[in-house]
Amino acid sequence: MILGKARVTSKGQATLPADLRRRLDIRAGDDLYFDDHGDGVMVHVVHRHALTELFGVLPAPDPFPDLETVGVAVRASVAAHVVKDGSARGKRGATAHG
Repeated sequence: MILGKARVTSKGQATLPADLRRRLDIRAGDDLYFDDHGDGVMVHVVHRHALTELFGVLPAPDPFPDLETVGVAVRASVAAHVVKDGSARGKRGATAHG
């Protein structure tokens, strides 16, 4: 069954008929892959999704901690290193510059 017709320009571009784009839900940015079947060509449409459409797709195992909880955890970690190493700079007392 023929679904439509498109003419290829000198730049190798073709405009897909609007009915075909609607039927296959083809939008700007989608990719078309052409598969050689010997007696014909099969077209595969790969839809692109905006990142915002993917929000919430994967479940979060734990709720993200609030800023205060993160601050408490960071302060506790720094304090543990100070007690263990004797200074906030580490065992050697060196700064980031040596």
